[in-house]
Amino acid sequence: MLSGIKTHRWIEANNGIGRKVSIVTGASRGICKAIALKLASFGAKLAVNYVAIEVSNKVDADDLVETITHLGGEAMVVEADMRDSEAVKTMLEQVTDRWSKIDILVNNAGINIDTLLMEEHFLKSVVVGR
Repeated sequence: MLSGIKTHRWIEANNGIGRKVSIVTGASRGICKAIALKLASFGAKLAVNYVAIEVSNKVDADDLVETITHLGGEAMVVEADMRDSEAVKTMLEQVTDRWSKIDILVNNAGINIDTLLMEEHFLKSVVVGR
């Protein structure tokens, strides 16, 4: 997993990420979570975004913030559906209210509502070449 935020403090001076304010959309799980943990390990302040489609998304986001905080980092949870411009605006205001700026945006949120549809589309495109 993560070898510890404190062990990576020397990287801050060399990579420019330390103390940067970062938003990672969809950070409650998957690759976005891994990106959030890596940024935190470099000393970035993190806004962990999730969308409240499932209760587990909030639980996962809260757990990630707790992990980052426990390892000595700074993080906050922000709920926003990236399809809703007002929710995004509110998220940006929450982050800037806390840290006064945003330096890094990892806009990687995504959902797959119908895996059957995705599989069917993929198969058609491979088999038929559409």
